[in-house]
Amino acid sequence: MDVASAVEATLAVATDEFAAKHGCVIYTGGGFAENWQAIEPLTALCLDKAALRGAAECLHDRLAQRGIFVGTVLVSGVVDPENERYKPDAIAEQYWSLHEHRDRVAVAYR
Repeated sequence: MDVASAVEATLAVATDEFAAKHGCVIYTGGGFAENWQAIEPLTALCLDKAALRGAAECLHDRLAQRGIFVGTVLVSGVVDPENERYKPDAIAEQYWSLHEHRDRVAVAYR
């Protein structure tokens, strides 16, 4: 459900106006999609995150020709304001960098 929703939402905003403004869509993925491996007790989550990454890559290729960037940040940890590495502000920098540089589809944040 969440992958189909992400794809539909992206296609809904992929208007000519969005393209003219060099629009950007960035998904929040999970570290489980980084190496495309399933972990037995978390199979459903691993598959979902891998599918979301795949959707980002497909839409990136499809929409780049129109000037729309699609990417994903693969967060390999729990967002936690008390954990220096996983503070929301630290993770937000990854999104901003991907938006600014648009040099790859997926960023792994560990």
